[in-house]
Amino acid sequence: TGASALSLSGWGIYSDVGDQSYKFPDDCSVEAGEQVKVWSGKNAKRKSKGAGNLFWTARYMWNDNGDTAVLKDGSGEEVARVSEGGADEAAGAGAGDAEPPSVELSLDLKEDTVTVKNTG
Repeated sequence: TGASALSLSGWGIYSDVGDQSYKFPDDCSVEAGEQVKVWSGKNAKRKSKGAGNLFWTARYMWNDNGDTAVLKDGSGEEVARVSEGGADEAAGAGAGDAEPPSVELSLDLKEDTVTVKNTG
């Protein structure tokens, strides 16, 4: 039927080290081929304005080499993970029957952002 929007309602981004987490707003969705960038750190509120950008916190979340961001769906299943400087890794097929979403995850320590792209 073609590519479709990916609803991120109930989804979250988690740090693999520490207890940092971000929950996407219930009305958040990403059209096929589009992306959403989640900002944290100094000036994040200003930089997160406009379509495709979300504000997390003014605290730096991704300031350690080796940080890993994990994207989980509404049921807590891992969808993807990425470490700074490494390629994103899609999670393996889960026990459910549903086909996993086509998602790319990227982490930028300099901008202190995590980007979720709907590649579906």
